[in-house]
Amino acid sequence: MSSEAGGADSNDLSAAYVLHTRKYRDTSLIAELYTQAQGRVAVVAKGARSKRGVKQAIWQPFTPLLISYIGKGDLKTVTGIEFSSSGFRLTGENLIMGLYVNELMVRLLAKSDPLENLFGAYQSVLKDLMIGEAAQASLRKFELFLLDAMGYGINFNETSNRAQIEPNKRYEFRAGEGFIPVVDVWRDHQSGETSKPGEQHDVVSFRGETLRAISERDFTEPEALRCAKVILRTTFHYLLGGKPLKSRELFVR
Repeated sequence: MSSEAGGADSNDLSAAYVLHTRKYRDTSLIAELYTQAQGRVAVVAKGARSKRGVKQAIWQPFTPLLISYIGKGDLKTVTGIEFSSSGFRLTGENLIMGLYVNELMVRLLAKSDPLENLFGAYQSVLKDLMIGEAAQASLRKFELFLLDAMGYGINFNETSNRAQIEPNKRYEFRAGEGFIPVVDVWRDHQSGETSKPGEQHDVVSFRGETLRAISERDFTEPEALRCAKVILRTTFHYLLGGKPLKSRELFVR
């Protein structure tokens, strides 16, 4: 085992992933971790960037770690760290999606709150992104799981007034409220066609049958993926107070 502050008892080691790092002083790092035992934790890795410190490769994202730390405040101090297993090698667009997942967790998760089953869900989406099969669907499923775990889950089966979503009707989505039936005017977010030209406004709407598919995490149809992306982007924009995600900028470069 590699150690940075006098070693650590192996019983104190916790499974963890690095979500983000930044330089600290001359040779150290501050790392945002997601741990299985305590959820999101910020730690100081003293000497991590020095020649005598742990190789910087161990502090890369998507690498399963075993780590121990001490401290009572929000910023802990690393006492021991080692590789748990081989890391998830993400490339291209899937790498950007992985960085996006990490940024979401850093920005949205409260510290020291281990949400049930989120650690396993995080590992699963990394595995899917590495394999590269159905990556978009895996990302959408993780986003939905994250919202559910945080208590902000979207109800795709009922409107904001608790009426059942009907397959043959269309609905507008409002973050913080839910789905609202579209009666007078709607604009399909794919085609851009307006049902009643000349009205005062158009409404981006979604088919009830598509919302039901999303509820069941069924992304076999491309429309379900497209609609879920729009709805989830709107939701995260709302939860982040309108502040943009840096990782999203990478998709347009």
